[in-house]
Amino acid sequence: MALTTNIVAYYKLDGNSNDAVGSNNGTDTAITYSAGNGKIVQGAGFNGTTSQIIGGAISISSAASFSYWFKTTQTTPNYVFQYNAGAAGNNQNPQIEIGGINGGGTVFFSVKDSNAVTGQVSSNSGLNDGNWHFIVCILNGISTGATIQMYVDGISQASPPTVNYTGNFNTMYLCMGMGVSGSYHYTGDLVEV
Repeated sequence: MALTTNIVAYYKLDGNSNDAVGSNNGTDTAITYSAGNGKIVQGAGFNGTTSQIIGGAISISSAASFSYWFKTTQTTPNYVFQYNAGAAGNNQNPQIEIGGINGGGTVFFSVKDSNAVTGQVSSNSGLNDGNWHFIVCILNGISTGATIQMYVDGISQASPPTVNYTGNFNTMYLCMGMGVSGSYHYTGDLVEV
């Protein structure tokens, strides 16, 4: 099995927002690519006001996982990235919100189906310490008895909640660096999404 088996999209953010395994390339606004913003080679720097990367559409038909490296000192709420059914700034269901900073500097993972049934989990502690952190978010199923799970730097966070989804996760659009509503801008670095 190849390392990229079953990967739907892979954004190295090494100088651009092209999808390294598919055709879901992003469109950049006010992104700074440099070694100073990177963990491995280069990375994407977000300015907290106008930076964003808009990508293509995905649909989830079974379990899914999302991972990324990020570094921030931001204290205000933001989104590292979000998948949402409402392209062009319309906040609609289904949606997957991947923090980003919540209260106390914690990072959250929230998954809402087309019927607005929601599951959410947060990190055990604040992660806006200016250090690199590796986040893995897992959606184990999209029906009755699904669970939401998060790992921070290889450590499982909290107790995965069980969620009884009744809707679907069809045709969601990627927005990195802010919510699709045009608010909650991210300040910091992001790489290997």
